[in-house]
Amino acid sequence: MKRRFTGCVAMLFAAWMVACGARAEETPAPSSVGPKDLAASPIARLAKAIEDGDAETVSESVLYPLKREAPLPAIDNAEEFVAYFPILFDEAFRRRMREGRFSDDWDEMGCNGVMYRNGTMWVDGTLADGGNIISVHYQSDEEKRRRKARVEAERATLHPSFAGTCDTMLCFETDDREIAGRVDRMENGDFRVLLYDGQARTGHGIPRRTGKPRKMFLATAIYDGSGGNHVYLDRFGEYVLDVTVLGLPETPELEFHERLSFYDAFDEGRPAHYADWFDLLAPADPSATDGASAE
Repeated sequence: MKRRFTGCVAMLFAAWMVACGARAEETPAPSSVGPKDLAASPIARLAKAIEDGDAETVSESVLYPLKREAPLPAIDNAEEFVAYFPILFDEAFRRRMREGRFSDDWDEMGCNGVMYRNGTMWVDGTLADGGNIISVHYQSDEEKRRRKARVEAERATLHPSFAGTCDTMLCFETDDREIAGRVDRMENGDFRVLLYDGQARTGHGIPRRTGKPRKMFLATAIYDGSGGNHVYLDRFGEYVLDVTVLGLPETPELEFHERLSFYDAFDEGRPAHYADWFDLLAPADPSATDGASAE
């Protein structure tokens, strides 16, 4: 069930400060397996498969979709994972894994799972019974290149007055497809949210380069604890985009809130979901049936 916010903005900031203090006190839980058991653990077998470049074996131990940093698309299934494996785990990553020490590189982090090298990769469960990849935060040089190209391709579709230097954080649409939007981090560190009429209202999607958003606002990101929950709060208080992570950061629930005033309670908003920016756009030409995509 979605979270319901009933406090004002001041209460949000207070909760945020408390969460930050609690996060600073967190320490890794002690390992549940001893050194003699490590070599036989499921995670050790997974690590060996990664080191060996055995993409098919690794693909069987992934919780899909495996999210990549926006605006790169998620890896949705084993077939996509096998094809993407050399980009996800390049030789540099595999060499560092081979040269490391299992007992030093992996840490149990309680309900969050098992962490490899300070969060480079996360696996579910414990060292004794885990073994499914939840997230990979490592980026190879090739993946960085692809992400940069994708960001530039998205910027090229924005109206010129909004196409300055920015970095895509996420794109979304409400489940009823009436509102579409994107969150960008600007060069100065601000978060900018652009809101558009969605396909249910336009019938064809957001016009490329000529479509101005119906609303733009600068937002403050407020984080709720260490689980990943956060909101993008309009600095004038009219809009809130709520990102609720329930167990897995790859499948968050989104809600978009429209408020009457700065001091209104959030209450329930419109259910929303992550979206690919190019899927939100109108076709590139009259004969096209789908939004264009970029590497």
